Amino acid sequence: MKKMAIIAFALLTIRASAQKPQSYWSIGFNPLSLAESMSSIGPSVAYRLSPAIELWAEGSIIFNNLYKMEDWKNLRGYRFIFQPRFYVGRSKKIFITPEFRLKHYSYNSTGTFINSNTVDTLDNYAHKASQTLIGGAFVAGTQLNLSKRKNFLLEVTAGIGAKQRNIKRKSIPSGYEYFLQTGGFGLKPHYEYDNDGTPYFPLGFRLVWKLK
Repeated sequence: MKKMAIIAFALLTIRASAQKPQSYWSIGFNPLSLAESMSSIGPSVAYRLSPAIELWAEGSIIFNNLYKMEDWKNLRGYRFIFQPRFYVGRSKKIFITPEFRLKHYSYNSTGTFINSNTVDTLDNYAHKASQTLIGGAFVAGTQLNLSKRKNFLLEVTAGIGAKQRNIKRKSIPSGYEYFLQTGGFGLKPHYEYDNDGTPYFPLGFRLVWKLK
């Protein structure tokens, strides 16, 4: 009787182990990133610890500004996104996650600088500038199978958050400050607003491959 109980326990343990989903890595690519205001390209990497938890990150290189700021030249930078994802529901295909986002880019520019003490103005002054944006958001997403083997997926994500923009300008003469020109098109991005907080709405359509 004791031996039968041990055998039954062993069989149940083997069965439970066989039914337990294995952890795995996956890689992805967001083709929409090429059409964003700051065009970028780069891979995403994820590690599925369990059916309910996944650690996900994406790094990309920024190489263009589709808004074509006329006084911005040689724009280069990077973007990093991190998400600890929590899958919900019976199918574990829908997830919710907080998002951390860091973006940094530099460029050559021209602008107007004013010295309020000497009442002097520098028009179209050439200088180098860089911007750093730190943001956080709440994101929801889902994964849809695109192959019979279920190793090729379409991942759709959307969310809402806020970001903080900080601008540094180099080689500016002492006593001069950047003159921010306001007005114009009301929906124009606040690319020249230093220490500025704005909302952002992350949207992604990524192609994902499971690596088992």
